[in-house]
Amino acid sequence: MKYTDYYKYLNELDYKVEPYAVHPNGLVGWKGKIVYTTPDKFLSLAKKLEHPSKTSLAYLKDKMSNEKPLPYLMLWVDMNNKKVTGHEGRHRAMIAKELGIEKLPVFVFTGEYTRTPKWTTQDHDVVDNLKFSPEL
Repeated sequence: MKYTDYYKYLNELDYKVEPYAVHPNGLVGWKGKIVYTTPDKFLSLAKKLEHPSKTSLAYLKDKMSNEKPLPYLMLWVDMNNKKVTGHEGRHRAMIAKELGIEKLPVFVFTGEYTRTPKWTTQDHDVVDNLKFSPEL
């Protein structure tokens, strides 16, 4: 799929993605994959947010309600242990859930690399289905 087609596809989703977030050069040196999941699944894998920022929630709700693009969510994972080690996007996932957005793009970051990674079918299955232990 060409970059322009991919960007058009992502913008047809309920969750609008910022252009820089999908630009091919924006992920140089990163090993991972963009997958789609529900807000609940993302939140179940990320560390629990004890005190959500009301300011951030209001800002994000305004942007998402007005279909303004935002960066995709991220999960950092240890592929050896199949465990989430970091995250980005809990506030966005909370607002997406509130707004009824069912699919969120999540970049699953599995490490840096210097050449094209060689993943097995099992690696793809684990990442595609987010078969990871949650971050505690």
